[in-house]
Amino acid sequence: QADFNRFRVEEMPPKFEEKKRLMQLYDELKELEMGGVSVFNAQDTRSQPDHVNRQWDRLSLAAQQRDMALQTEISRHERLQRLAEKVHKDCRSSEDHLEDIERRLVEERERVDRRGVEAVAAAVRRVDDNIRNMFSDVQGLKDGRYHQADHMHKRVYRLHERWQAVHGRLHNDLLPRLAARSGSGSGSSPSSPALSLTRRTDMVTQVRLSQGNEAFRAIQSCLEW
Repeated sequence: QADFNRFRVEEMPPKFEEKKRLMQLYDELKELEMGGVSVFNAQDTRSQPDHVNRQWDRLSLAAQQRDMALQTEISRHERLQRLAEKVHKDCRSSEDHLEDIERRLVEERERVDRRGVEAVAAAVRRVDDNIRNMFSDVQGLKDGRYHQADHMHKRVYRLHERWQAVHGRLHNDLLPRLAARSGSGSGSSPSSPALSLTRRTDMVTQVRLSQGNEAFRAIQSCLEW
């Protein structure tokens, strides 16, 4: 970019002035020929103004195309840089959210409060959405051949592994604890709703309970995610 700018600003203007002087010199020599003095070789077309103008137009077009290519590359780099900065910012935000979720998982494991557990589940969902978006952004960086795309992909992947860990703690520990506490508090009897926990391949535990218990419906809503 710097070399091209120097060529366009420092070298092109003097060349244009030289071209103008050549055109003036040609006109003067042409006047001599009209006076009977042979100056030009009729077979040498390189000295003709049309030839010089065509060569100048070729040079100008090449410079314009080069400038457009450079501007396109600069725009691409700036777009990728903005996207990389967005991923970096989102990573830091998700790291902070995961740290908060990990702390709240410990707290809610002791309290096992329905509202608190629902809030944790919602926070885990939001981080999941953010990580999905980050993977999409990182793929954009890879497609654009951004120089740090692989490094950023590894960072997002580590976040995903960390998210999987808190997701597992939520669904394999905290939600079953809430289900058990809610079941014992609803007056369990032979005719009471039955609690069934099954493992799906995506690590989400299903809870099937009677539709008449509000606490159970809230748990089911979390587990279906």
